[in-house]
Amino acid sequence: MNASKARDFFSAFYEGELSDGLREAFERALATDAALKLEYDEFCTTMQLLSEPEGDIEVPSDLHEKIMARLDHQAWESKQTIKTSLWSRWGLAMVGGMAAVAIVAGVLSINNPRIDSTSGAGIGSVSIPKPIVEKVDAAFVDGSVVVRISAKSGSTYSVRKLADNDLLADLKVGSSTLTRAIVNEDLNAQAFKVIDAKGDEKLLIVLPGTTQGSNLKGEGTVMDLSLAMADAFRTPLVIRASDVSKSVQWDFKSDSTLSERSSMLESQGLNLSLIGDRISLLSSF
Repeated sequence: MNASKARDFFSAFYEGELSDGLREAFERALATDAALKLEYDEFCTTMQLLSEPEGDIEVPSDLHEKIMARLDHQAWESKQTIKTSLWSRWGLAMVGGMAAVAIVAGVLSINNPRIDSTSGAGIGSVSIPKPIVEKVDAAFVDGSVVVRISAKSGSTYSVRKLADNDLLADLKVGSSTLTRAIVNEDLNAQAFKVIDAKGDEKLLIVLPGTTQGSNLKGEGTVMDLSLAMADAFRTPLVIRASDVSKSVQWDFKSDSTLSERSSMLESQGLNLSLIGDRISLLSSF
């Protein structure tokens, strides 16, 4: 099998589709022709790049030139024969696809010679950026409760009071994580929700009022319980309960610890834990 014929079988050999006789002839051609073996190795490398598009793609500096030379050679051969075999047509299409990948990768590496100094990607490589995962939570910063939003740049949110849907703030994410302090100036605890542009609730938080409450014993909904705890123990609560309208009962001591309050709520399918400095999380089991 000569080199020209062997090139027609690059794809079939790579996919393991050659018959025993053709496979043996192809392997002999590779073993006796170092230049052909090098071409086949480059073909295998490109196939791997095509099948694994994510991650850092190392692009050989002379790959584009070699592919263009191969295309010129294929075009010349196609003019020398009237009838082109099925494998030859497939090989030409495959090389064209490899050229497209090489050109795109080359342009990206030229335009971004040092894409990310911390990623290890340098000249001749393409770094695939990871998608930004939306995250909306709360934290205690400099004595204030803040909403923290990590999302795609330009994403919009709003903070509203749960009781009357009154708008507290409109938020727009820039190039980094957005933080916005929220304050409850009412006498009693209030619940606030953070919603996205579609109106989906991303965070529900209860802030204590300006005066300490004494509703240590009572019954009502999970939201009533949250408001009572926020005022009685002067602590913000993030609510992750599946149903805030569920009926519950509570009976706390004024000096009860977080662990003691959590133990009392377990029988009602609720879990109370600390998620940060002075912020508690009330969730469902």
